[in-house]
Amino acid sequence: MEMRKYGIIYGAGEYPIGSSARRLRMWHRALKHSGIYTKLIIAHPAPSTNDVKNSEDFVHFMLESQAGLDVEALMTRNYKHIFGKIIGLWHALKFIKGQTDKLDFILLYGGGFFEGWLLMRLCKKQGIQFLIERTDENRRRFKNKKNIYDHLAIAYEDLFEKYIIPRCDTLFVVSAYLKDKFQKRFPGLNIKRTVPSMIDLDEFYALQEKSLSDLTIPGLDVFKSKKIKFVFAGSCIFPNGLKFFLKNAAELIRQGYDFKIVFIVFKGHIREIKDYVQELGITEYFTMIENILPDYIPACYKSADVLVMPEMGKEVANAGFPGKTAEYLAVGVPIVTTDFSNIKDVLTHGENCVMSPIGDDVAYQANLKKLLDDGEIREVIGGKAAQSAKQFFDYRESLKHITEELCPTS
Repeated sequence: MEMRKYGIIYGAGEYPIGSSARRLRMWHRALKHSGIYTKLIIAHPAPSTNDVKNSEDFVHFMLESQAGLDVEALMTRNYKHIFGKIIGLWHALKFIKGQTDKLDFILLYGGGFFEGWLLMRLCKKQGIQFLIERTDENRRRFKNKKNIYDHLAIAYEDLFEKYIIPRCDTLFVVSAYLKDKFQKRFPGLNIKRTVPSMIDLDEFYALQEKSLSDLTIPGLDVFKSKKIKFVFAGSCIFPNGLKFFLKNAAELIRQGYDFKIVFIVFKGHIREIKDYVQELGITEYFTMIENILPDYIPACYKSADVLVMPEMGKEVANAGFPGKTAEYLAVGVPIVTTDFSNIKDVLTHGENCVMSPIGDDVAYQANLKKLLDDGEIREVIGGKAAQSAKQFFDYRESLKHITEELCPTS
């Protein structure tokens, strides 16, 4: 009988909410479906008590539960954040060393040079596969104003790319942009494209049946409205794509269209979005919902007529891929988006979405009008979207093409 494979996924960042958390969760489930068991380490930041309460048994936080660091601390890279990373890494190494006798691989997701160097040395010494996944560029590279912590973070990332990535056994990437970048730098490196988004459809559809009436969060009454609702759910750390949508939606409102805009947000520049809505003069059309548990997001989607998928700037958008794509498609309503990254691999204008070039106000507004004016088009596009979710992103099939990298038969 073949021995069961076992690995550790080393992650960092907010959990259980957010696109990174969703991806790490689906990595675990997809590998488990293929007979590979994993534990997920969240090295930093410190979780809140709610984070711990809402996380699965396979998740191990390395820092003690507390209020947690807010997004501004994460973005500015202050000394508390850096100190927390060091302590989290120390606890993670202790945890991993207690597992090395049965480990087949370590998958590093979202780590930097220091943790990469230590994990690489540990893997080489113990004969463990050392794998890395990269899903984006370091977004601090594209900030207009950089502070000292931004420059240090970029230098730290450069060290990782120069000295750690070429020494891994396999590098997984989610976009053609990243694959081309690293193939040019490291021609002999084993690089594989992974599916950029994954979903457990049975779980998702079950969560859609949860009742929003169980919650007392302000703003949920908007879903009772009979008006067409454009819905976004996610972070607004880089809000330019959201502001692009709002600007064009405001223009349609000025032309006499009447609809609802709903943003379900967790972190980021929330105040900036609120101020922009006020500046545009569309506050009566706009609802922002905060602090909702992730298990209730699919139920919110169920009341959406159109889902908004914004890009986050040309360079950043093309490097990564929106993690919410799978669940957006699964809802079975049209997606309004722009053409970024490899999104055309799974989204086709007029089929399962409406799409326009980044920055093209005229085309974007035309797409919004099409969805507002024609319920039949919304229904047809939405039906094809639901089919696409299963075709491209069902977690049970999504990682079969890379399982050999995690458990080679030789």
